[in-house]
This record gives sequence, C-alpha cells and structure tokens, in this order.
Amino acid sequence: FIFAIKNKDLKYLKKSLNNYLKGDIGEAMVINELMSRLDNSYTYITNYSNHKFCYGDIDGILLSKRGIFLIEVKNWSGSFRISGTDMYKHISKYLYKLYKSPIEQLANNKERMMGYLESIGIKTKVRPFVVLVSGRPESFHGSTGIFVATLDEMVEKIRNSPDHNLSEEEIDKILKVLEINKI
Repeated sequence: FIFAIKNKDLKYLKKSLNNYLKGDIGEAMVINELMSRLDNSYTYITNYSNHKFCYGDIDGILLSKRGIFLIEVKNWSGSFRISGTDMYKHISKYLYKLYKSPIEQLANNKERMMGYLESIGIKTKVRPFVVLVSGRPESFHGSTGIFVATLDEMVEKIRNSPDHNLSEEEIDKILKVLEINKI
C-alpha cells in the first residue's frame, strides 16, 4: 500500500498529537499532586467514561468522605478570564481569545451523575473542578457553579470543602455503580 498525506493533513496530525500529549502530561501532573498531598482515604479514578453518568469522558473522579469531585484537566498556559460558561485566554492588553470551555460539559456531567446516584439512594454533593495545570484564572465574571483552580490551589480547595460524610460503604457502593474495582 502507498499512502499519500497532504502537508495540511500532516500539520493537523502533528497538532492533534501534540495536544493529546500535552493533555496527558497535565493529567499525570494532577495525579502526582493528588497522590503526594492527599492521604489514602481518597480514591481517584482516571479518564472515566460511561454514558449513564457523563457525556464524553471525565478526566478524573475523586471520591472521599467530603463527597465526589469531577476533575477536568486543562494544560493551557497563560491567564484566563472566566465569564459564565466561557473561558477567554488573555492574548494582549485588550485582546482575549475564546477557548473551548469545559465548564458546560462539566456542569452537565455533575447533574447527570448526581441524578443517577440519587435514583439509587445516594444523595451527596458532586463538585466539578477545572484544573488549569499551566495557566491561571485572571478574573471571574458571573457565576459558573464550577471551581476553577491552578494545580497549586487544587488540593487546598478540596481539603477546605465541606465534609459530606460519605461512609466507606457509600464510597464502595459508588465504585460498584461506576463499575470500578477497588484495589
């Protein structure tokens, strides 16, 4: 077989691969931060996908007595203005570029997961988180209902969140419902 690839297609493939690798590195940095700063009472699930609970995939689900945290990792550099469900990268003094925001998908996944868990008798908070691994929030305009934090801020925001008293039995039930085998 002989394959012919146009230059524009090759550029697209290189950009896609670079973005994938950058995202993978960001997710590994989040896992490392969580493992090094949280104790063994937390359970972290990576790259979760199940149409009952979410649209697309969720980069991470953190379970603890404090509740459930849905974590979307963005390895974007720079400063970002968050306005409702939109995220804008600060390009220059007065110029911002609209980025594909994870906030709306994360909010939908929160509602979908809470609804499903409630339907099986587990009533707890699900807290959505966007973690900017290399970037930082510059300003917030309007309410998002979503935590947006840097990698450095993430663990403290988790530790300082209210305790929702999930028992070990409830955590095990959630893992079973999510079809995750606890190691």
